[in-house]
Amino acid sequence: QHRSLHQLLLNRNNPPHGDRIDQDVTTAQNVLFFTSDRHGLARSGTEYGPLTDLPDWSFADGRPAPPLKGHLRRKQERETLARRIVMLNSEVDQGIEMWREKQEGAKRMEEHKKSLLLKPKGQRLLKKKSQC
Repeated sequence: QHRSLHQLLLNRNNPPHGDRIDQDVTTAQNVLFFTSDRHGLARSGTEYGPLTDLPDWSFADGRPAPPLKGHLRRKQERETLARRIVMLNSEVDQGIEMWREKQEGAKRMEEHKKSLLLKPKGQRLLKKKSQC
């Protein structure tokens, strides 16, 4: 039975069972790891963020450092992903437009079929007009 993270933080200086503190700390680390993923944070510190995206150093006169291989690779991956997202988004838009055109075509076909049906004549026509 594990205690809550709040209880662990409150009792960190006063562990109840000497050796059990290691298990509790491991549990707390796991809780923090899994909750960071739910809150939109990176799963690890090397995925994105200022430590990954910003250069490690710069020249003393203020010039930026040349980009590192990892930075260039990540930039290329993000660019490729962005292009793919745009392409897939346009495909979805085309699909929706084709579906709308198909629906409109079906509606026009239905109206055309209704227009080809026999029309009421004589007494039925007069009766129908009087009801409207």
